[in-house]
Amino acid sequence: MKKFILTDLQKSYYLGELPTAYLSGITPDFLVETEIKCLNIERLESIIDRVIASQEMLRAVVMDENHGLVMSQVPRFKVDVVNSGKNNIDHFFFKEKARNFNLKNFPLFSLLTF
Repeated sequence: MKKFILTDLQKSYYLGELPTAYLSGITPDFLVETEIKCLNIERLESIIDRVIASQEMLRAVVMDENHGLVMSQVPRFKVDVVNSGKNNIDHFFFKEKARNFNLKNFPLFSLLTF
């Protein structure tokens, strides 16, 4: 494990997650929507694991307002698979928008498939 000092931008994300902060609890998100026929979830997870292994910041967690930690090993990444259907998808997007990651736990991102 490798400890590091948070950048100003990383600190601002951390402070925005604190329940005592003004306008807190708004997790930044990024959405990409694409259609892939016959997606092999196991292969996708394996590829994501290789990317995580090669990119330190994907293995990083936040310890406190000044320090982060790059973990040398992390558990296998799991893609969330949601049953198709308009109601399921709408419910899951709403649930994900309200989700706050525990900054001390890996992973600090998610990937959903429908």
